[in-house]
Amino acid sequence: MAHLDEQALKRDYREELRATSLRYGRMMAGVGVLVLGYMFINDYFLMGVGALAFTRMVGFIPCVVYTVLSYTCFKRCRSYIIPAHVLLSAFLMVSSGLFSVGLFMTGLEGKAYGAAGTMQASVLATFVFCNGVRKYLWAIVLIPLVLTLVTILSCCAPSRVELTLFYTPFITAVCVVAVGVSQARMAARGYRMGRLVEVHKNDLEEKAEALQLANNELQQFASAVAHDLKVPLHSIRTALETMELRSDTTESDKQEWVEQMRFVTGTADRMSQMIASMLSYACLENCSEDFCYVSLDEVLEAVKLNLKHLIEDSGAEISAEALPAVWGDRMQLTTLLQELLVNAIKYRKPGTQAAIRLSVEDDGDWARVLVHDNGIGFEAKHKRAVFRPYQQLKTHAKGEGNGIGLASCAKIVKLHGGSIGVDPVVDQGSTFYFTLPKSA
Repeated sequence: MAHLDEQALKRDYREELRATSLRYGRMMAGVGVLVLGYMFINDYFLMGVGALAFTRMVGFIPCVVYTVLSYTCFKRCRSYIIPAHVLLSAFLMVSSGLFSVGLFMTGLEGKAYGAAGTMQASVLATFVFCNGVRKYLWAIVLIPLVLTLVTILSCCAPSRVELTLFYTPFITAVCVVAVGVSQARMAARGYRMGRLVEVHKNDLEEKAEALQLANNELQQFASAVAHDLKVPLHSIRTALETMELRSDTTESDKQEWVEQMRFVTGTADRMSQMIASMLSYACLENCSEDFCYVSLDEVLEAVKLNLKHLIEDSGAEISAEALPAVWGDRMQLTTLLQELLVNAIKYRKPGTQAAIRLSVEDDGDWARVLVHDNGIGFEAKHKRAVFRPYQQLKTHAKGEGNGIGLASCAKIVKLHGGSIGVDPVVDQGSTFYFTLPKSA
């Protein structure tokens, strides 16, 4: 079952936070430019608070700077996005705090209402536009509020009613910080669960695809068994019927009966070999040993020993470069090389001695093994068909194969995570090649 790479998950989530922070930071900066610009004009020209209106610039200028940087610097230096968003939010809170302190120091009517309303609006606006940096809300909101309260207490001698009004943004800030931190944690968990679902969804889709392929292969297997076994069974039945019709023949026809029995026995033997090959192919995936480092040189020597009589009878010459050690199943790799060598010997050109050469190419983490032969070859359009189970090319019809050998090779290579192919040339031979992993 697939699993999450926690380090990669953290990197991806950090990038997601940066993208979210940049998006909300731009919105905050845009709204800040509009609102603080309007408030400055209103305070300076309509309310007549004089220099106090310039406290709006403490938030207005960072909004302009952030907007410019978000379309220039932050595209190259993404690590600055979150710190810049935190600073922007803090400057907006400080701007509101300075304005509130200034209101308390004036003699304007309703100054406490104006100060508390300003801080309340700033706290709520910060919460709305700080998605992506909500785990820093305690510093963005509470620290400016505490500093503002300390300054008011030490400089402005507020009344009890005025202080009571100013406690409202404090209560809001505590709630905002609690909700913000909780949402930040929930967002992290939600992102992790989303990725986990995505990973397992992909894993399930791959397994479903593999199951469908296995099902198709099973159907093909059943069809091939039904078709291929009909022929020898029909031959046996015909031979037996012929023998039955001639049960009243004389002693001189016994020799013919012996020939018929030999035919029946040979056909039964071929059926047995066919069934054994099919079962061997079907059980490849479940009949494997534990994977380990396997020397292909040792595997080749074992194959030569297994095929000693076939090699001597055919006069085949087998040469090989130094083959590497790979990560795989020794039994399956032995079957792989053995089937390829048998195929090269079986389909040699008539009257020609089979010449087989093994070579290897380095392909990074994979070893690419090539098996060259000088056999009859085949047309390039059949390059894929030769690896399908239970199929034989017309050019190979005279052979004694059953279409399982090369299909088994393809399945073994697939079980090792590699790939297999062939470059054929009619009447000149073929080059089969496959890749195997060098390590686990």
